[in-house]
Amino acid sequence: YTRNGTRFFAVGVNYWPGSAGVDMWNQWPEQEIQHDLDVIKNIGFNTLRVFLRWDIFEPSPGVLNRTSVAQLEDLLTWISSRGLVAHVSCFVGFMSSGYFWPSWKGSANLFASQMMQNRSVEYAYSMAQVAGRHPGAILCLEYGNELDVTTEAANAPEEAVEQWARMVTDAYKRGFKASGDALPVLVITGTDRTVCHDKFNLGRVAVDLTSVHGYPVKDWKPIQDWTDMTDPHAQSGCPGSCTSYVQNNPQNFKQAYWAINSFKVYQQ
Repeated sequence: YTRNGTRFFAVGVNYWPGSAGVDMWNQWPEQEIQHDLDVIKNIGFNTLRVFLRWDIFEPSPGVLNRTSVAQLEDLLTWISSRGLVAHVSCFVGFMSSGYFWPSWKGSANLFASQMMQNRSVEYAYSMAQVAGRHPGAILCLEYGNELDVTTEAANAPEEAVEQWARMVTDAYKRGFKASGDALPVLVITGTDRTVCHDKFNLGRVAVDLTSVHGYPVKDWKPIQDWTDMTDPHAQSGCPGSCTSYVQNNPQNFKQAYWAINSFKVYQQ
């Protein structure tokens, strides 16, 4: 697509600093982050996907963490100054097989609970306002990391997920525009099974773009017939997944191992 009248092809990385990982916002290794941004720029990438852990950014209902918001403002400033753009994932309650929902959420379902819908809209609006103050640094706003594979999605009615998506998209766009930027903000899914998933498929979520997290799995087959989408691999509930393949074929992973090229040891 085009960005500021110029054709733009996003190439980049998911970003967490090596020393802190998913605890970046608590530890905030500022010098390391700026160094990493320089590396990302020098490699030739133009985009990084950053993750706002909801439990850190909104520790109490309706109360934003001012320190974390200021850190995000700094990060977006650093990104923009290097000619990079950020793909911002806001509802990060699930990341790298860990759950980081706000403690105040309790057992309420993200999509089906009226309280969580209301909180989601207000949070989305607030984060979009922050992003809107740095329009040059923003590629898009994303719902959240792989929300489709969470128990929240599994336990919510399809209509509730669809309604949540519409409401959050609207809040993103209103918040971004409220900061004074005339350009529309792109909203994407950040999903793993966009085509296969009943509740997060292309026909249901109100987004501008969708990202598909493709994990190569042995014996996956290419879709042969795109004309009317009759291929079973293009349908809801498509056969197989990474999880089911590993569970059903343990013999294929007896010799699995990590190939580590190098590692660094940091001393505090």
